[in-house]
Amino acid sequence: MLRWLVQYWTVTLGAKSTEELDAEHYLFVVATGLHSVASVNCVAFNRWYLLLTSCLAMLAAGTLLAFSTLYDALDVYMYGSQTKTSVTVLYQAYIWMGLSAAISGPFIERRGPRIGMTVATMLLAVGFTLAQLAVTTKAQLFLTIGYGFFCGGGFGMAIVSTMTASQKWFPDIRGLTAGLCMCSFGAGTVAGANVYKAFLNRGGFVQVVTDVRNIPHVFWTTGNVRPLLIRFKFSSVVTRTDVHYFQQVKALSLVQCICSTDFFCMYIAFAASIIPAMVFSSEFVAINTKVFGQSVDVINASKVQGLMCYANPAYARKIVFFFILSAQLGSMAALSSENMTFESVRSLSFTYVFGSGGSMALIQCFVTDMFGVYHAGTMYGLVFTCWSLRSAIVGYGFADFQVTRVSFRNQMQWMLVVVVIGWVALLFVRTNSVDRFFYGYKYSVCGKVVVQIAFHRHETTNDKDHDDSLTILAPPKVPPASNDFVLWNGYDHVRTSGVQHPQARQDISDTA
Repeated sequence: MLRWLVQYWTVTLGAKSTEELDAEHYLFVVATGLHSVASVNCVAFNRWYLLLTSCLAMLAAGTLLAFSTLYDALDVYMYGSQTKTSVTVLYQAYIWMGLSAAISGPFIERRGPRIGMTVATMLLAVGFTLAQLAVTTKAQLFLTIGYGFFCGGGFGMAIVSTMTASQKWFPDIRGLTAGLCMCSFGAGTVAGANVYKAFLNRGGFVQVVTDVRNIPHVFWTTGNVRPLLIRFKFSSVVTRTDVHYFQQVKALSLVQCICSTDFFCMYIAFAASIIPAMVFSSEFVAINTKVFGQSVDVINASKVQGLMCYANPAYARKIVFFFILSAQLGSMAALSSENMTFESVRSLSFTYVFGSGGSMALIQCFVTDMFGVYHAGTMYGLVFTCWSLRSAIVGYGFADFQVTRVSFRNQMQWMLVVVVIGWVALLFVRTNSVDRFFYGYKYSVCGKVVVQIAFHRHETTNDKDHDDSLTILAPPKVPPASNDFVLWNGYDHVRTSGVQHPQARQDISDTA
């Protein structure tokens, strides 16, 4: 069992067959066997088709959150009153989505996103079938198994497959593709809520958009995408240092990536950037209606405009991450004071949503730059567990939370502590190769070493071979017209250095 686990979490990519290489030139392929495919020679492959498909897949995955518009109706339908029982199905879906994303990473890296999306589609088909059976028979168990387990797991695999494919095929605009995919995820939530409410005959599409009480755990913003600072000449700006860095990243094993302190600190920083948004969005309506006496229409009149930028490599992602956490930190520090107004709360909501959505898109590029494209799917799946578990924990933990001015201020104070911990953890995410690939632990600031702990390296056979290596000196220059024989005794330098190679002794005796 242990050997199987080690093999599963060790990603080794085999060589592709000639059929697979030929089929990749076309958009549509047909599986003819377990390891063989045949292409449909009608449409040539283009990576922009893949981006469109990825956005559509994320649009479908976003409908998972729209289930929050249905659980009150399901409670009335199954139990005759709003018992808050069906809401646990959504929390189960969050948990299984995170576990599926974490576990399926190595499988998707080996078999490819096409197989991953196929398995995800099969899980979703089974899940929605069981969910429909649950509605027909009024059996809560079928709904929990179908939508909670199968649909949650299917959406988790779909998200990882989408992220893996888009990050590999768009190395020049990873930030833009990640932002578009996450934008599609949010659009799928809103679209799914509209469709569900329209089928429930509760006022059609207009009422849903203007009433966020129907979506208690979702808060969306209307924004304009401005892809500034995007440079398509990605390969022309790669320096020799960058090439060396990416070669070292590629040489990392999956276990080394998972067990690294950089990943641990990154996980904490990502959690700190998204936890406040989930807590605050679920209480946003209650805060503004009960504490400040504002109507829902005033709340929904707010819009926020986002700015999307592209930067590379990992150091630039870290700087943007610092900006996101610092913005949240400043907003919460200002709101923790006694003078709390409606305008300040609304500004805080914009900051939370901008930071949470930005970190969700940024973390995809960050893990790819830090751990390489061959481990990006697995590492993102592990990071994604933070988002899914956060949703379940917040849902269970704050179900009976009573919103008042005092309780909200106390909540801001402990969330301020969470963001501070994430900000500090992000400091210890190392992005330069000198620190990351030091044999031990090394942390430097502005080129100055702050912490350096060297691990003891056991001498191996390879190390002994390297000690016997020769330093060959350049032979002396001889005039072109000279035909004299020159004896180049380059091993004298080796003898004086204390290293005598056997081949050197043999060559010297032969010359004598």
